[in-house]
Amino acid sequence: MKLIDAVLSVLGGYTTAGIYNALRGYTDDVYLDPELDIALVTGGANGLGSNLVKKLRECSIPVVVLDLEIPESCIDGVYYIKCDLSVREQVLDAAQVIQAEIGDITILINNAAITQGKSIVDLSYSEIENCLFVNLLSQFYTVKAFLPGMLKLGRGYVVIVASVMAYIGPAKLSAYAASKSGLLGLFESLTYEVGPNADVESGIRTLLVSQGQMATNLFDGVQNPHTFTASVLDSSNVADRIMLALSRGEQGRITMPTYAKLMPIMRVLPRSMATIVRYWSDIDRGMDSYLGAQYPRNGQPKGSRQNSTK
Repeated sequence: MKLIDAVLSVLGGYTTAGIYNALRGYTDDVYLDPELDIALVTGGANGLGSNLVKKLRECSIPVVVLDLEIPESCIDGVYYIKCDLSVREQVLDAAQVIQAEIGDITILINNAAITQGKSIVDLSYSEIENCLFVNLLSQFYTVKAFLPGMLKLGRGYVVIVASVMAYIGPAKLSAYAASKSGLLGLFESLTYEVGPNADVESGIRTLLVSQGQMATNLFDGVQNPHTFTASVLDSSNVADRIMLALSRGEQGRITMPTYAKLMPIMRVLPRSMATIVRYWSDIDRGMDSYLGAQYPRNGQPKGSRQNSTK
């Protein structure tokens, strides 16, 4: 698996996804349109979100970023709005400003996420709630805020960045895994309400991203003892794959790297077999070396960062 992932990484996200789409019969028609589209990326100040913002701007798409941080070097054509995504009122206030001053969002990329590397006994109630609010409930807030505009235009893309942790909950990641599992339900229900599988064609496309560990700072210190079978992803390559999907109008699910495609099987394995796999993979000991993201701003607890990485 490592060899396959290495080859695909060398080829680059666009080339790799291009081969994939060609095999699936996707055309060369480009869905993204700078004249029609405005993108919003949550947690777009760093990590995967920052890479997506840069690549959207390379396609001349206007971009809005909602994040607790405003980067020191702002990208031309990007509107940065400081927003605590765990607070519904701040999200809705930001949505009003965007709609009044920028326009209707047609590409919504829900990327923001935080985590804490603690056992459920050691987690405070506020840490549990904050994780669920940022990772899960904020995506409901943004979808509720911007979906009506998409339906009005008959054009829209909702991208939900989840994680392989949606399918398997490691020790010391209870709140994070629970929030990511909740996103599976949101994606499936939304797809059948307004997406390509809805009874009435709405023009809304839905995309779920379930990626493995990336080389970003959300999981600082977490060691991967099995890089041969579970390679660590470059967030730029993940952004390339998402961008290729957006440009082709692809719908459904993106799951990467190779091992991540096997994660849903863990839920149906007998307990004895699942225990063996978990022991061999060291997945329940990975957070033992977690350093915690330094994030003192706005009273956020150490270990929090509005940035999706795993």
